[in-house]
Amino acid sequence: MEQFARSSNIEIQCLPENKEENILNTVVQIGKVINCNINEIDISQYIRISKLNPQSTRTRSVLVRFNNQRIRDSFIASASKYNKEGKSKLNTSVLGIACDPPKTIFVAEYLRANDKELYAAARARAKELGFRFVWVKNEKIFVRKT
Repeated sequence: MEQFARSSNIEIQCLPENKEENILNTVVQIGKVINCNINEIDISQYIRISKLNPQSTRTRSVLVRFNNQRIRDSFIASASKYNKEGKSKLNTSVLGIACDPPKTIFVAEYLRANDKELYAAARARAKELGFRFVWVKNEKIFVRKT
């Protein structure tokens, strides 16, 4: 049941924080940049979440809940496609957010804390063993060598 509740959530990492920020508008703007047609009505909730490591210098991530999993999957796929095919990866510069140097913004499935730790360990181990690809799909971790 808990997994089903998270099935329409994404996490946006490294998005700079601002007192006057409008997260809803920023998510819609990201959708425009990555060529994913979403509207405000497609988003049911959004919030900045606390850091796993309070000493980290990274900004707090943004948790976004879409109205359904199909919209979430489309948003993640569009972000991935943008990063693979674009001249530059999704970053603060393409969103019009003043930041020097521009910071890369990551869009991913929202994972529980223990799943994030497992994913980080899998990435580290895959790197040691020479695997090139590690990804998450529907809360399952996949690894591929080439």
